[in-house]
Amino acid sequence: MKKPGAGPATGDAEQGAGAKEFPLDAARDALIRIERLAGLGALAAGVSHEIRNPLQAVLALAESIAEDADLARIHEDAEEIAAAAQRIAGIVDDLSGYARAGGGGGSSTIELSEVLRRALRMVRHGRRMNGIEVVEAYAPGCAVRGVASELVQVASGLINNALDAMDGDGTLTLGAGQADGEIWLRVSDTGCGMDEVTQGQIFEPFFTKKSEAGRNGLGLYVGRQILEAHGARVELESAPGSGSTFLVCFPSGGS
Repeated sequence: MKKPGAGPATGDAEQGAGAKEFPLDAARDALIRIERLAGLGALAAGVSHEIRNPLQAVLALAESIAEDADLARIHEDAEEIAAAAQRIAGIVDDLSGYARAGGGGGSSTIELSEVLRRALRMVRHGRRMNGIEVVEAYAPGCAVRGVASELVQVASGLINNALDAMDGDGTLTLGAGQADGEIWLRVSDTGCGMDEVTQGQIFEPFFTKKSEAGRNGLGLYVGRQILEAHGARVELESAPGSGSTFLVCFPSGGS
Protein backbone atom coordinates (compact mmCIF):
# COMPACT_ATOMS: atom_id res chain seq x y z
CA MET A 1 0.00 0.00 0.00
CA LYS A 2 1.29 3.48 -0.89
CA LYS A 3 1.71 5.89 1.99
CA PRO A 4 -0.21 9.20 1.81
CA GLY A 5 1.92 11.78 0.06
CA ALA A 6 4.32 9.20 -1.35
CA GLY A 7 5.11 9.20 -5.06
CA PRO A 8 3.41 6.70 -7.36
CA ALA A 9 4.88 3.27 -7.88
CA THR A 10 7.16 2.90 -10.91
CA GLY A 11 4.65 0.84 -12.86
CA ASP A 12 1.88 3.33 -12.17
CA ALA A 13 4.10 6.23 -13.21
CA GLU A 14 5.02 4.58 -16.49
CA GLN A 15 1.40 3.72 -17.15
CA GLY A 16 0.30 7.27 -16.38
CA ALA A 17 2.96 8.81 -18.61
CA GLY A 18 2.01 6.49 -21.44
CA ALA A 19 -1.66 7.23 -20.96
CA LYS A 20 -1.08 10.97 -21.19
CA GLU A 21 1.31 10.92 -24.11
CA PHE A 22 -1.06 9.56 -26.75
CA PRO A 23 -3.97 11.97 -26.08
CA LEU A 24 -1.57 14.93 -26.19
CA ASP A 25 -0.12 13.79 -29.50
CA ALA A 26 -3.61 13.12 -30.85
CA ALA A 27 -4.79 16.56 -29.75
CA ARG A 28 -1.79 18.21 -31.42
CA ASP A 29 -2.46 16.33 -34.68
CA ALA A 30 -6.15 17.28 -34.52
CA LEU A 31 -5.26 20.97 -34.09
CA ILE A 32 -2.93 20.82 -37.08
CA ARG A 33 -5.68 19.23 -39.19
CA ILE A 34 -8.22 21.83 -38.06
CA GLU A 35 -5.91 24.70 -38.96
CA ARG A 36 -5.06 23.11 -42.29
CA LEU A 37 -8.74 22.70 -43.18
CA ALA A 38 -9.35 26.31 -42.18
CA GLY A 39 -6.54 27.31 -44.51
CA LEU A 40 -8.06 25.29 -47.34
CA GLY A 41 -11.39 27.01 -46.74
CA ALA A 42 -9.75 30.41 -47.00
CA LEU A 43 -8.10 29.32 -50.25
CA ALA A 44 -11.33 28.17 -51.89
CA ALA A 45 -12.47 31.51 -53.38
CA GLY A 46 -9.02 32.38 -54.67
CA VAL A 47 -8.44 28.93 -56.13
CA SER A 48 -11.77 29.00 -58.00
CA HIS A 49 -10.59 32.24 -59.62
CA GLU A 50 -7.18 30.74 -60.36
CA ILE A 51 -8.73 27.71 -62.05
CA ARG A 52 -11.49 29.62 -63.86
CA ASN A 53 -9.06 31.78 -65.86
CA PRO A 54 -7.04 28.96 -67.49
CA LEU A 55 -10.22 26.90 -67.90
CA GLN A 56 -11.89 29.72 -69.83
CA ALA A 57 -8.76 29.95 -71.98
CA VAL A 58 -8.95 26.22 -72.72
CA LEU A 59 -12.61 26.49 -73.75
CA ALA A 60 -12.04 29.55 -75.95
CA LEU A 61 -8.99 28.04 -77.67
CA ALA A 62 -10.77 24.72 -78.20
CA GLU A 63 -13.65 26.55 -79.92
CA SER A 64 -11.13 28.43 -82.04
CA ILE A 65 -9.43 25.22 -83.12
CA ALA A 66 -12.76 23.66 -84.05
CA GLU A 67 -13.42 26.51 -86.52
CA ASP A 68 -9.86 27.03 -87.77
CA ALA A 69 -8.29 25.44 -90.83
CA ASP A 70 -4.86 27.05 -90.39
CA LEU A 71 -2.53 24.34 -89.07
CA ALA A 72 0.02 26.85 -87.74
CA ARG A 73 -2.61 28.65 -85.65
CA ILE A 74 -4.07 25.33 -84.50
CA HIS A 75 -0.60 24.28 -83.34
CA GLU A 76 -0.16 27.56 -81.39
CA ASP A 77 -3.61 27.22 -79.82
CA ALA A 78 -2.88 23.62 -78.84
CA GLU A 79 0.31 24.71 -77.08
CA GLU A 80 -1.62 27.35 -75.16
CA ILE A 81 -4.25 24.77 -74.17
CA ALA A 82 -1.50 22.48 -72.87
CA ALA A 83 0.04 25.34 -70.87
CA ALA A 84 -3.34 26.24 -69.35
CA ALA A 85 -4.03 22.61 -68.47
CA GLN A 86 -0.62 22.34 -66.81
CA ARG A 87 -1.45 25.46 -64.79
CA ILE A 88 -4.66 23.84 -63.54
CA ALA A 89 -2.82 20.60 -62.76
CA GLY A 90 -0.20 22.54 -60.80
CA ILE A 91 -2.88 24.24 -58.69
CA VAL A 92 -4.55 20.90 -57.95
CA ASP A 93 -1.20 19.32 -57.05
CA ASP A 94 -0.40 22.18 -54.66
CA LEU A 95 -3.79 21.84 -52.95
CA SER A 96 -3.48 18.07 -52.71
CA GLY A 97 -0.03 18.35 -51.17
CA TYR A 98 -1.23 20.92 -48.66
CA ALA A 99 -4.28 18.90 -47.61
CA ARG A 100 -2.48 15.55 -47.46
CA ALA A 101 -0.88 14.21 -44.29
CA GLY A 102 -2.60 16.66 -41.95
CA GLY A 103 -0.78 16.41 -38.62
CA GLY A 104 1.35 13.54 -39.79
CA GLY A 105 3.45 12.19 -42.60
CA GLY A 106 6.99 10.99 -42.77
CA SER A 107 10.02 12.97 -41.77
CA SER A 108 12.46 13.92 -44.52
CA THR A 109 15.25 16.36 -45.27
CA ILE A 110 13.99 19.53 -46.93
CA GLU A 111 15.56 22.84 -47.87
CA LEU A 112 13.99 25.81 -46.11
CA SER A 113 14.07 27.69 -49.41
CA GLU A 114 11.77 25.01 -50.85
CA VAL A 115 9.48 25.28 -47.80
CA LEU A 116 9.10 29.03 -48.36
CA ARG A 117 8.68 28.71 -52.15
CA ARG A 118 5.93 26.12 -51.74
CA ALA A 119 4.22 28.20 -49.06
CA LEU A 120 4.34 31.33 -51.23
CA ARG A 121 2.91 29.39 -54.18
CA MET A 122 0.02 28.18 -52.00
CA VAL A 123 -0.71 31.66 -50.67
CA ARG A 124 -0.70 33.15 -54.19
CA HIS A 125 -3.52 30.77 -55.13
CA GLY A 126 -5.75 32.17 -52.41
CA ARG A 127 -5.26 35.94 -52.46
CA ARG A 128 -4.30 38.85 -54.65
CA MET A 129 -0.75 40.17 -54.25
CA ASN A 130 -0.64 42.80 -57.02
CA GLY A 131 0.54 45.57 -54.68
CA ILE A 132 3.08 43.39 -52.87
CA GLU A 133 6.75 43.26 -53.84
CA VAL A 134 8.25 39.89 -52.96
CA VAL A 135 11.98 39.71 -52.19
CA GLU A 136 13.57 36.27 -51.80
CA ALA A 137 17.10 35.64 -50.51
CA TYR A 138 18.08 32.05 -49.77
CA ALA A 139 21.51 30.83 -48.77
CA PRO A 140 22.37 27.38 -50.14
CA GLY A 141 22.52 24.30 -47.93
CA CYS A 142 19.84 25.34 -45.42
CA ALA A 143 18.23 21.92 -45.00
CA VAL A 144 16.44 20.61 -41.93
CA ARG A 145 14.87 17.31 -40.97
CA GLY A 146 11.11 17.45 -40.52
CA VAL A 147 7.60 16.88 -41.85
CA ALA A 148 7.53 18.96 -45.02
CA SER A 149 3.74 19.47 -45.12
CA GLU A 150 3.77 20.81 -41.54
CA LEU A 151 6.63 23.22 -42.22
CA VAL A 152 4.88 24.51 -45.34
CA GLN A 153 1.75 25.01 -43.23
CA VAL A 154 3.73 27.11 -40.73
CA ALA A 155 5.40 29.18 -43.46
CA SER A 156 2.03 29.75 -45.19
CA GLY A 157 0.61 31.08 -41.94
CA LEU A 158 3.52 33.48 -41.45
CA ILE A 159 3.21 34.76 -45.02
CA ASN A 160 -0.55 35.24 -44.65
CA ASN A 161 -0.02 37.21 -41.45
CA ALA A 162 2.53 39.40 -43.20
CA LEU A 163 0.12 40.08 -46.07
CA ASP A 164 -2.68 40.91 -43.62
CA ALA A 165 -0.41 43.44 -41.91
CA MET A 166 0.42 45.18 -45.21
CA ASP A 167 -3.19 45.36 -46.46
CA GLY A 168 -2.27 45.05 -50.14
CA ASP A 169 0.73 47.40 -50.28
CA GLY A 170 4.29 46.73 -49.13
CA THR A 171 7.29 44.43 -49.34
CA LEU A 172 7.34 40.79 -48.29
CA THR A 173 10.84 39.45 -47.66
CA LEU A 174 11.53 35.72 -47.42
CA GLY A 175 14.91 34.35 -46.47
CA ALA A 176 16.87 31.35 -45.24
CA GLY A 177 20.39 31.12 -43.87
CA GLN A 178 22.74 29.78 -41.20
CA ALA A 179 24.44 31.39 -38.22
CA ASP A 180 25.79 30.41 -34.80
CA GLY A 181 25.06 26.71 -35.19
CA GLU A 182 21.47 27.28 -36.30
CA ILE A 183 19.59 27.18 -39.58
CA TRP A 184 16.86 29.77 -39.94
CA LEU A 185 14.03 30.97 -42.11
CA ARG A 186 12.70 34.52 -41.97
CA VAL A 187 9.45 36.19 -43.02
CA SER A 188 9.42 40.01 -42.89
CA ASP A 189 6.86 42.60 -43.86
CA THR A 190 6.63 46.39 -44.05
CA GLY A 191 3.15 46.46 -42.56
CA CYS A 192 1.55 48.09 -39.54
CA GLY A 193 3.67 46.30 -36.95
CA MET A 194 2.63 45.28 -33.42
CA ASP A 195 2.85 46.82 -30.00
CA GLU A 196 4.30 44.88 -27.06
CA VAL A 197 0.88 43.83 -25.78
CA THR A 198 -0.05 42.24 -29.11
CA GLN A 199 3.35 40.57 -29.38
CA GLY A 200 2.73 38.96 -26.00
CA GLN A 201 -0.64 37.60 -27.09
CA ILE A 202 -0.12 36.64 -30.72
CA PHE A 203 0.89 33.02 -30.03
CA GLU A 204 -2.02 32.39 -27.66
CA PRO A 205 -4.82 30.11 -28.91
CA PHE A 206 -7.85 31.88 -30.43
CA PHE A 207 -6.17 35.29 -30.36
CA THR A 208 -7.03 37.21 -33.51
CA LYS A 209 -7.77 40.77 -34.58
CA LYS A 210 -9.29 39.59 -37.86
CA SER A 211 -13.06 39.43 -38.28
CA GLU A 212 -13.18 37.54 -41.58
CA ALA A 213 -14.95 34.19 -41.77
CA GLY A 214 -12.60 31.26 -41.32
CA ARG A 215 -10.24 33.14 -39.00
CA ASN A 216 -10.07 30.98 -35.88
CA GLY A 217 -7.05 32.50 -34.15
CA LEU A 218 -5.21 29.16 -34.10
CA GLY A 219 -2.69 29.72 -36.90
CA LEU A 220 0.30 31.02 -34.96
CA TYR A 221 -0.49 28.91 -31.91
CA VAL A 222 -0.57 25.71 -33.97
CA GLY A 223 2.50 26.90 -35.90
CA ARG A 224 4.51 27.23 -32.70
CA GLN A 225 3.40 23.75 -31.58
CA ILE A 226 4.64 22.35 -34.89
CA LEU A 227 7.96 24.17 -34.60
CA GLU A 228 8.53 23.04 -31.03
CA ALA A 229 7.92 19.44 -32.15
CA HIS A 230 10.69 20.02 -34.72
CA GLY A 231 13.07 21.34 -32.05
CA ALA A 232 12.78 24.88 -33.44
CA ARG A 233 11.96 28.20 -31.82
CA VAL A 234 10.36 31.34 -33.22
CA GLU A 235 11.40 34.92 -32.50
CA LEU A 236 9.42 38.06 -33.30
CA GLU A 237 10.68 41.58 -33.88
CA SER A 238 8.07 44.28 -34.40
CA ALA A 239 7.04 47.82 -33.57
CA PRO A 240 4.00 49.90 -34.52
CA GLY A 241 4.50 51.38 -37.97
CA SER A 242 7.76 49.49 -38.55
CA GLY A 243 6.60 46.10 -39.82
CA SER A 244 7.32 42.67 -38.35
CA THR A 245 9.91 39.93 -38.72
CA PHE A 246 9.37 36.30 -37.73
CA LEU A 247 12.61 34.33 -37.38
CA VAL A 248 12.36 30.54 -37.07
CA CYS A 249 15.57 28.88 -35.85
CA PHE A 250 16.31 25.17 -36.19
CA PRO A 251 19.29 23.42 -34.58
CA SER A 252 21.97 22.67 -37.13
CA GLY A 253 21.89 19.01 -38.08
CA GLY A 254 18.10 18.68 -37.85
CA SER A 255 15.72 17.92 -35.04
